[in-house]
Amino acid sequence: MDNNYNKNVEKLEKAVPDGLWKKGKYEFKKFTKMRFRKSTNIISFIFGFLIGIIIVLPLGLVMYQVLNVFKYNANAFRLFLVIVWILIMLVNGISNFFTLRIVKSYNPDMTNLQEIDDMAIFVYQFLNPGFAIFVLLLLAFFGLKFLGG
Repeated sequence: MDNNYNKNVEKLEKAVPDGLWKKGKYEFKKFTKMRFRKSTNIISFIFGFLIGIIIVLPLGLVMYQVLNVFKYNANAFRLFLVIVWILIMLVNGISNFFTLRIVKSYNPDMTNLQEIDDMAIFVYQFLNPGFAIFVLLLLAFFGLKFLGG
């Protein structure tokens, strides 16, 4: 039985990208230690954030319309908060992904910057537990205020 277990673990390790979240965490730390011009930082942050918002905004507007239809149903409101939480996490991942892409385009001569894996940073930022808990607490606070609790 132990042999079958080891074979299944090996198959699973081959199927799932090896440590994409951990790699993203490492790559993000590398990225934050790099220094760029202040204008590059500001431009890349603003445009990365705007691109993330533009991509997720249509889904957010649809969710807002759904909330208006089911606003007095507590279960629908809870589901709405969960979906909004996921969308905010998605905006975080997308904005960090595009921020990195923009910084890379402004600094094509920095080889250590060009080696950073964009997708790993997206996965790490999308699943960032600190940001997730912070957003969840904010949504719970404002959600309870909205429900009158």
